[in-house]
Amino acid sequence: MTPRTASSLSRRAWLRSAGLVGATLPILTRTFAQDAIIVENVAGAATPITLSGYSGEASETLRFDLEVAGCRVVGDSEAQYTLTGGMNGGLEGRLATKAGSSLFGKVYTKGTLRQQAHALADDVIKALGGQGVARTRIAFKSELGAGHSEIYVADYDGHSAQAITSDNAIVAAPAWVPGRLAVLYTSYRLGNPDIFVHDLGSGSRRPFSRRAGLNTSAAISPDGS
Repeated sequence: MTPRTASSLSRRAWLRSAGLVGATLPILTRTFAQDAIIVENVAGAATPITLSGYSGEASETLRFDLEVAGCRVVGDSEAQYTLTGGMNGGLEGRLATKAGSSLFGKVYTKGTLRQQAHALADDVIKALGGQGVARTRIAFKSELGAGHSEIYVADYDGHSAQAITSDNAIVAAPAWVPGRLAVLYTSYRLGNPDIFVHDLGSGSRRPFSRRAGLNTSAAISPDGS
């Protein structure tokens, strides 16, 4: 699937591109295979929730995150849960049942407004018994011209994409290393398709497999070893 930013896709179009239109997602399991998010446990009804006190980027981001994770943003009369807050010195979030029982209240001050909204959405899903993916990231290749592509990393919704390579060559097949902020990928930068490992924390990169012939499509063991 060619990555596109959320601003270029409607929420429904994004779900359709991921094959999720019509699916109900009470729990979105954080399982990764290469650059795809695998959705599990899709049976059941979407959780109706209403939002108030948010506008602009915060409202848009919260709605997107919650709907991807299995909620349905509805009017007050249909909701089972209410998420209220504001944006005064940080993003505020208070989750309660429709009957008024408080589930949590928190103010988010770290990072950008979008990052704060991602953190709030994940906490909402956790309070509802699931596991959010709003703070996860995706790795993908972007074609920049004939024989030239680079590996990018972005938020799961396609925002804040940044190039992590500058190989000026054909690159392919990025794969996350479980438990580490690192990516394995294939690059022709040395004239042969070799696998490199890139540490996003330090920025260091080294060859991982330079055997004769084609080295590609790295698949890392679940424990990262």
